[in-house]
Amino acid sequence: MLAKHHEVDVFFDHILVGWLRVTTRTSAKLMGTFHPGPHFEACRPLFEEAFHWSRQLHQAEPDVDYVAWDLWVAATGRITERVALPALPSGIDEFAIDHDLSVEVTLHA
Repeated sequence: MLAKHHEVDVFFDHILVGWLRVTTRTSAKLMGTFHPGPHFEACRPLFEEAFHWSRQLHQAEPDVDYVAWDLWVAATGRITERVALPALPSGIDEFAIDHDLSVEVTLHA
């Protein structure tokens, strides 16, 4: 089990692109902050798309921008398909990242 404040390597298409600094850990989730690494350029366009839609969602609060929501979910889904966190042997079901680099990882059961 990972300890709180542990850093987890984040790979995108088998390239180390950064680290997740874990601040909260439950049996089903990891939450923390993403820290881009030197090879972040490999995934920058897709992450920036997620950041854009996340920002749109936050700017619309307290209302919900359903178009932005759907597009953010789609972008995070494409990220999830290509991200790996080898420190988590069970794998992940979702890597949801917001414009402020906060991340919520849903662990594979």
